Amino acid sequence: MRNRRGGFNLVEALLSFALFLLVLSLIVQGVSQLSRISKYFDAKSQVFAQATSLLSRISTDLREANSVSSPALGDPATYAMLELKKIEPSRWPGYYPATPPTPWEPRDPALQEQVTYTLAGDRLECQRVAATSQLETVATGVQGFTVRRVRELCIEVRLSFLVNERLTVFTRLVWLPQLVERTHP
Repeated sequence: MRNRRGGFNLVEALLSFALFLLVLSLIVQGVSQLSRISKYFDAKSQVFAQATSLLSRISTDLREANSVSSPALGDPATYAMLELKKIEPSRWPGYYPATPPTPWEPRDPALQEQVTYTLAGDRLECQRVAATSQLETVATGVQGFTVRRVRELCIEVRLSFLVNERLTVFTRLVWLPQLVERTHP
């Protein structure tokens, strides 16, 4: 009978090292996939938050509008621009006349501001024209922006973003107030 020693021989050491490397590579691969998935969902949640706030802003502007000129009433075409007129929010607290006999027209051009949303490259811009004109970039990374009238009092707003080489589209139907032309805010 042979005497057995208590250590590893070279073949056993190589096999155990190969097994260790295999397990380690599986762990590294799993962590890298988890990291990739985490980055994808982080980017997607950021785009979702941006799209939600942007759609809320556009919806608020549409609901406060006295008139929507693009897309026009009765026009079923799809446009890459939203154009509306509304009363400047700074004029809301005192928009009623001081004395009853004073004539007041809420669609008076002095009280109106024109709001236009357009897509310039990958930036969605909002231009507000009242006493002064200001152009503001409201979102970046936007791949598409379209609006269309679904019904007389309903406008569909559609935004699309590119998230990790996948196009993600967000749509919101905005129901306008019952009056097509509002007379007060």
